[in-house]
Amino acid sequence: MPKRYEDALSRNPTGRMATPQEIASAAVFLASPVSSFTTGSNLVVDGAISSRVNF
Repeated sequence: MPKRYEDALSRNPTGRMATPQEIASAAVFLASPVSSFTTGSNLVVDGAISSRVNF
């Protein structure tokens, strides 16, 4: 679906798609002791494509 990919890419402020490593890093952070004090958070890993406010 090249057209859909190009449309999504054109809307992303970073001008690129995430790498697998970037997505994995977010998941590893949440699974690690480093995030032990993180509760009830929305961790949005989308390259700033969403323009919503998280409460």
